Amino acid sequence: MTPSRPPKLVIVDEQWRALLMADGTAPALTYQRDFVRIAVRRATGIKPSLEHLTIGQAERILSALNADVAQLYKSGRNSPSITKVATVGKWVTLAIVVLLATFAVPGGFVIALGIIVSLIISGVRRRARQEWEDHLLST
Repeated sequence: MTPSRPPKLVIVDEQWRALLMADGTAPALTYQRDFVRIAVRRATGIKPSLEHLTIGQAERILSALNADVAQLYKSGRNSPSITKVATVGKWVTLAIVVLLATFAVPGGFVIALGIIVSLIISGVRRRARQEWEDHLLST
């Protein structure tokens, strides 16, 4: 018998409006936004964009999910310099993987093209989700 998964949490539009209400706090850093996105996806099954997320909004969202707000400030998530180094490292690693796939593996061009297409699709989906979030907050 497999353990049953807990039901997904549903956050309705009115709740999102309250959670994403402007609060004047500092913008969340990249890995803080990523942490909140993952927490929301685990709880709801939806991965939001949260491109304009602030620290206050991040804390409200995590509290609504009953997640540990302190995690926003651990593992370097609240360090601009660590965030910058990690972001550069992520893009350099991606470039190396694409180059290696293109030139070192038979059929590597197809693999590299698949990686690039998947990144484009991910960006388009995130942009669409951000447009929904922006529209939600403007109503």
